[in-house]
Amino acid sequence: LYYAGMPADEKKWLESLALMISGVFLVECALKMLAHTPKGYFKSRWNQFDFAVLLGTVGGVVWAEVLGLTANGAAASILRSLRVLRLLRLVNTASSLQVLMKTFLVAVP
Repeated sequence: LYYAGMPADEKKWLESLALMISGVFLVECALKMLAHTPKGYFKSRWNQFDFAVLLGTVGGVVWAEVLGLTANGAAASILRSLRVLRLLRLVNTASSLQVLMKTFLVAVP
């Protein structure tokens, strides 16, 4: 998300947006657990995946905001890239997105 020479206000805006989106996923997880009970929630592999990504996201926020440490390096990149994998869930449920994803995979060498 960041690039060399990125203005500080743009970086702050992107960080705020990421926190808001993570908050939405946190609320979604909590509501699903209330609706299905934690045992029922964790029966679904997608919910297990979402929860693991959410834990990584919350861990990254705690790492950066509470401990004041910078999230640089390979481990931080891996945690950030896991969030992108949530898009696979959308692709899995929507047939038009499946076609788009297959086209993208064919086009990429």
